Formats: sequence, structure tokens, C-alpha cells
Amino acid sequence: LCMEEEDLRRQEIAAVMPDTRLTEVLASGVPAFDQEERVQGRILVTNTVPIVVKNKIVGAVETLQDKTQIIRMAEELTGFKQLVDAFRASSHEFSNKRQALSGMLQMGDYANAKAFIVDTSARQDELQNNMLSTFREPMLAGLMLGKFSYAAEQRVTLSISPDSYLGPIDNPAVAHEMVTIIGNLVDNALDATRGQPGRDKKITVDIRGNNGTITLRVEDNGPGIAPGNLERIFQPGCSTKGEGRGTGPHLVNQEVTLLGGKIEATSAGGRTVFLAELPSHGVRADQ
Repeated sequence: LCMEEEDLRRQEIAAVMPDTRLTEVLASGVPAFDQEERVQGRILVTNTVPIVVKNKIVGAVETLQDKTQIIRMAEELTGFKQLVDAFRASSHEFSNKRQALSGMLQMGDYANAKAFIVDTSARQDELQNNMLSTFREPMLAGLMLGKFSYAAEQRVTLSISPDSYLGPIDNPAVAHEMVTIIGNLVDNALDATRGQPGRDKKITVDIRGNNGTITLRVEDNGPGIAPGNLERIFQPGCSTKGEGRGTGPHLVNQEVTLLGGKIEATSAGGRTVFLAELPSHGVRADQ
């Protein structure tokens, strides 16, 4: 942490560390262990204990451990996992189409094989061009191409709003973080919609970068989130999909918060929406 000693003298502790437990522990005498505090954009794990002399609280001590680097490494790995999963879905889709083409050629159905190749190539070119023009950051374009393939396998219609646009990202770390955020939001929507029988399953993604702010909106028509779960959806371990499967929303909230943004979830009228807003952090507006 970049704090000069002379800058800290005679300051209230809350002015330097707004989330500190020192005053609370001084007042109550109850120690606080393994708490998270945010100081200058870093996440610190703190342990705070009172100093007791002759049954009287005379002070308190707080130890700090920087957790930011560990979290960022984990988030970068999660971002890479999103890309790997996306490319795996694209590879699986290509394998299915190759097998279909091989079967038509073996049967001597050359006319339909040719039409299949032309149609598949045209669709893929159109989708790829749309992704590259909408998302000028290659990692995000690749991620969304993979998500389209995976959604198609799950019989879910994934669409990008026509007004979506996000320029190139100068900071590679932010690009990885955006992959983590968008990938998890889309995966949550896919998990919610793909198991719904007897209805058109739809997901709409809207991503825009305007006036120094990035707005992300992911909407699905799945079963929705119960009000009780909606209030704690971003807490660790909270999930509507079973025990231990609630890491997605929590990770997204954590990443958005670290980038200086905010996120909220609403669920009503047969649609669930996750809406995040965060500073652009080096996203260029050029097209």
C-alpha cells in the first residue's frame, strides 16, 4: 500500500480504512477474525483483537494480509477457463458438422453436401464478422463465438442486441476480467434456461461502452429467481442450482466491485436480468 507515514499521522483510522473493525472491537471487546477490508483498491484479510489489561480494554491490534494478488490470479485463471470452454464448444460444433458432411459424402449426396458447406460457411462468416465488429477486443469476440456454439447445442437462442458495441481494451488484465464477468453472466443464463421444457429458451446480451462507462445487461426467460434468493444472490455459495454451485454470481460481483463498478439482479414477469455498470478502464471508443 502506498501510504506515507506523514500522511497518516493524526488521521482518524476510518478515513484511511473505512471498513476497519478496530473501533468495533475496541467498543465490544470481541475479536474479529478473517474479515475482508478494501484499502486503495486492494482486498485485505484482517484479524482484529482487543488489548485487555486488568479486565479493561486499553487498545486493539489489527493485522493485515494482502489478498488482492491471489484473487487476481484466480480470476485470470477463471477468464482463461471461460475462453477454453468457449473454444471447446466451437470445436464440438465443428466436429458435429464434419460428421454430418462426411455422412452425406459417403451416401453420394453431393448436392446437399455442397449446399450444406455453402450455408454453414455463410452463417459462420456472418456470425464471426458480427462478433468482430461488435466486440473489437478479440478475447471477447472469441468468447461470444464460443457461447453461441454452446447455446445452440443446448437449444437456447442467444442473441446480441443490435446497439451493442465495445471498443478495444488497452489493459490486458481488464480484458481478462471482462471475459470472467461476461462469461459467467452468460453461463448463469444458460444454466437457468436450458432445463426449461416446452418453451422457447432465450438469452439476450447487451454490452455498451459510452462516456467512460461500460454497461452489461444479460436477460433470460428461465424460471426466475425467488425473492429470498434474489436478496442474497451475490453472496458466496448462494445458488438456485444446488449446494456448492453459487460461485458464478459471487465471482461476478467481486470482479465488478474490484473494477469500481456495481451490479444488480431483478427477476419478474418471466424474465431475469443482471445489470452491471463499471468504469471503462482503458476501453477505447474508436471503431
